Formats: sequence, C-alpha cells, structure tokens
Amino acid sequence: MRIILVVYMVVMSLCTFAQSNNNKEIVDDHNYLVGHNMSIPKYHHRVELEDLKKSSLTNIYIRRVRIYNELLPFLCVKAGPMNTLVSLHIPESKQNLKILAKHYKAKTKRLDALEDDLRKIVNFSDRETIIEGIIVLEAAIWQFQKFREGDMHHKETH
Repeated sequence: MRIILVVYMVVMSLCTFAQSNNNKEIVDDHNYLVGHNMSIPKYHHRVELEDLKKSSLTNIYIRRVRIYNELLPFLCVKAGPMNTLVSLHIPESKQNLKILAKHYKAKTKRLDALEDDLRKIVNFSDRETIIEGIIVLEAAIWQFQKFREGDMHHKETH
C-alpha cells in the first residue's frame, strides 16, 4: 500500500511539473498578485515579543516588511493572499497573464534584495526598536486585511 501511495505521489508531481512547463512563459505556479503565503498566522502583543531573542525578532520583522511590501501596491484592487486575477474581476487575458508573470519575477527579485539588505542592517537596531517596528507593521497589515474584507469604514475628506 505504501508503494502505491509513493508511486501515485510521484506521478502527480510529474503531471504538475509537466503542466507548469507547458505554460512557463505566461505563469508558472504563481497566479497571485500577492503571494499565497503572504498572510500573518499570528499577531503579537508587546509582552510576547519582549520574551524573544533578537534573532527571532529580526526574522519576524523581516517577514512583516516582506508581507507589507507585497500587499501595499495592490491595495486598490483589494488583493490579498490567494487572490487570482479572476477572483479580483480582472480578465485573465494573455496580456494580463504576462503582466502577472513579469510582476512576479520583479517582485521576487526586489523582495529578496530587500530581505538581504535588512538582514545586514537590522542587526544594528536595538531590540525595542525592532519590537516597535513589528507592532507598527502588524497594525498596518491588519488594517489592509480589514480593508480587503470590507470591514473598514472610511470617511472621504474633501
């Protein structure tokens, strides 16, 4: 039974790989304006953060910066994790899929470079400033989430 399961998994993996290679120019597995893993599984309280080591705080901070930078550009279309073009009422035309693929490549390169820079610079910050940064970023990301869900009532000012 175990062998059958392993063979099944290998065949399914190969099929998925073959399908993604057929459409490689347009979009691989990255059909999202905002990466499917760009959500916060846990928001932190200051007390929790104060118990963490600086290395853990740095990792959380960098992750929040990455999420923030991925969400912000597409706030106007209320894009969030797992939103495809279709779910955002954007036509899935060849041109739009090419734009999405180009966006994914540029975004990945930009966010990876930002993360590399932050790993070098954040180490010079003190723990308290990193904690404050995490709290500010999590509050902003929470506001984005509320806005996307339509739970945020905003007033227009003229």
